[in-house]
Amino acid sequence: MGLDEAGTGEALREHRAAANPIIAEHGARIVKTIGDGVLIEFGSVVSAVEFALGLQRLADERNAGTPTERRTEWRIGVHLLFGVCRTLRWRKPDSNSRS
Repeated sequence: MGLDEAGTGEALREHRAAANPIIAEHGARIVKTIGDGVLIEFGSVVSAVEFALGLQRLADERNAGTPTERRTEWRIGVHLLFGVCRTLRWRKPDSNSRS
């Protein structure tokens, strides 16, 4: 985000718009958005997992040909009663950091 805040914000909006049909396809609803995070409610865990797989396929398609430092990656957690989706921007690890 630090390299291009406006571009990152635009990419996030575009990715969310592209994900909306997948959300609708699985009968889900967006409960809340928090920065780059999205809380989505599904009718079942199966729907949440199928959505997660579809979203990862979409991300792969949208990232094809995109330079590594500009790709958007999604981290998705499925919890007992709901799924959580959050975008992640890839960044090169700092050689001085302890990960």
